[in-house]
Parts: sequence; structure tokens; C-alpha cells
Amino acid sequence: MVLSVLVAMILTPALCATILQPIAKGHHHGKRGFFGWFNRMFNRNTERYERGVARVLHHSVRYMVIYLLLLAGMAVLFIKLPTSFLPQEDRGVFTVQVQLPAGSTLQQTTKVVEKVEHYFLTEEKADVLSVFSTIGAGPGGNGQNVARLFLRLKDWDLRSSGANSSFDIIERATKAFSNINEARVIASSRQRSPGWGILRASICSWKTTPGWGMTN
Repeated sequence: MVLSVLVAMILTPALCATILQPIAKGHHHGKRGFFGWFNRMFNRNTERYERGVARVLHHSVRYMVIYLLLLAGMAVLFIKLPTSFLPQEDRGVFTVQVQLPAGSTLQQTTKVVEKVEHYFLTEEKADVLSVFSTIGAGPGGNGQNVARLFLRLKDWDLRSSGANSSFDIIERATKAFSNINEARVIASSRQRSPGWGILRASICSWKTTPGWGMTN
């Protein structure tokens, strides 16, 4: 900002004084070549702009009404149209993360997973095609107190009428899972945009056995 102020106060006036030389008495603007064409176009656009401003001022009420109508239309579109940096996309799949307190047993985790499975296979059976559950890996890392469920929804033509998008199902599931006190259950849909990709990592362990070489 300081640099811009210095340029505007020091360099710009000097450049204007050097380049924009006043026209001597008895001379006129160039009428040939590029500068002549530029002067003609500039004068023509200036006259056109002046005529447009005069027309607006002469019919000020009419143009003010048009301006207010445009503002009203913009307000309606701003309220009605959904906006986001990346538009939501219903890919027909989403995941559910389950995490119990540290030290929870495998049996306790299994009971919570069964509750989640039962909810989707009964309350959302009209839209859910399959549920695949894994125990031992989840948002909190690896352990018997975490689990992850992968859900696939039916095709749009086979889903029930009404609020049947993956986002509607996730919203209803979030409300239902809030009653599970023994675990934290979070349903979410990961958005993927073309060209962005998703980083995935694999953890491998290697062991060298004498006489056998390296094995996984």
C-alpha cells in the first residue's frame, strides 16, 4: 500500500508530465496512423458515453425503477440459489465413523456397530442398498474401540420419493445417532472434485528372514 501511494504521488505525475505534452497553439491532435485512430475512437466513445448519461438523466424515474427491479431480482436469487465453493454432489455413497472411549472392548464396539447397521437397514431400508462394516480402524486410529461403516445407496430411480439424497439421510442419521451415549457416531460424505484426487497412504511392515530374503 505504501509503495502504491509513493508511485501515485511521485512517479505517476512525472510520467504524465513527460508523456502527456500539451499541444502547441496552432497545432492539433494527430489524425493519421495509430494515434489518429486512437483519438477518433476515444472521442467517439466519449460522445457516446455523454449521450447515454444524458438519456439516463432525462428519464431518471424509468431507469431508477429498472435499477430497483434489478436489485430485487438479485436479492431473490441470492436467497433462492444455493452457493458453495464446491457444489454438493450426491455420489450415492457415504461413511460412518464410530469411536468409543479408550479402553473399550471389542464386544462394546460391535454392539454400537450393530445399532448403526440396524438403523440403516430398518429406518432407511428404502434407500440403502448395502452396509459394509469394519472394526479396528477409524477416526481415532487403529484399535478395538473404533470402527467405520461404508454405505451404498440405491440408484436414484429406485429410491423412495421425498428427501432421499445422501445429505438428507446423513442429516436424519446424525439426529438418530445423537441418542447413542456410549460412542461418538459421525456420518459424513466425502466430496471429490475431478482433478483434485484424494491422498491415500499405505503402511507396510517388512521383515528379513535369513535364507529367504525380504518378505512382507
